[in-house]
Amino acid sequence: MLRSISNAPPQLGVAEYVWVDGNGFHSKTRVIKVFQDGQGYPVPVLDNWTTHESNELATLSPAFFLPDPLRPVPSYVVLCEVRDSQDRAISTRASLRHLVKETVKGRLLSDWGFKQPFSPFSPSSIAKEMKVAESLLFASVDAGLMLHSAHLDPHRRIWDFKIGRRGIEDPKQGQDYPILVCDHLMIARYFLSRCLDNEDVDQEATQGRKGAVYVSTAETREDSQALHRAAQRIREAKPTGWMDILVREDLGCIKCRGLPSSFDPYSVVSSLLNVLVFPQEGLRG
Repeated sequence: MLRSISNAPPQLGVAEYVWVDGNGFHSKTRVIKVFQDGQGYPVPVLDNWTTHESNELATLSPAFFLPDPLRPVPSYVVLCEVRDSQDRAISTRASLRHLVKETVKGRLLSDWGFKQPFSPFSPSSIAKEMKVAESLLFASVDAGLMLHSAHLDPHRRIWDFKIGRRGIEDPKQGQDYPILVCDHLMIARYFLSRCLDNEDVDQEATQGRKGAVYVSTAETREDSQALHRAAQRIREAKPTGWMDILVREDLGCIKCRGLPSSFDPYSVVSSLLNVLVFPQEGLRG
């Protein structure tokens, strides 16, 4: 539904465009116009943005955004897909989006979740860890991310957080839900990067521990045999780069543990959808 725009003059705001490509995670900041709708809610103007990456021309195409609570209002985090000079989508998010469209509606209504690890800095940095953790948690909640839970144990030097369905004010489950959970994880990672910068922490020192992805369907939640068959298909398929991934079955859910801390969630979900939805038809996307 189109939103009517009020006649009030626009404000100026800040948008952080973030995206992932073959060279990793990137972000750029731009000033934008922010209008108000008929009810006084902000409506940011988020245009495509041309950029040069690796000496090649690319276009950042806004796909999803949320408010940025780490900056003054109005500020936004804008997750982008990347298009090349021939206007072809080249991001893993676009590949997942196309794969999701191929699934027949209702064929695989699935729940997804991620565990994102965070490695501690040094034995003398507990105070900084706590500041980063608290800042990230409040930023995630204030932005409206699907932050499920967090595990912070300074004595055991463990910290990770989970993104996924919580049962409280979650988005409606539908065909785009796998993409949405990935989007929320990527924005949470961006907040983590900002919080680390604010505490002057070397981000390369945070790599090390392993992440996880969780997936379940109505069938796996209701039928233990269906759960076992789905988990076994994943074990036998061995998606690219998954040789050391541990696949477990628990309470109707398949847990794939051992992912690198910087795993690409869109590629991970695409791999699992290919196995679970198209087990006899080969990989797609």
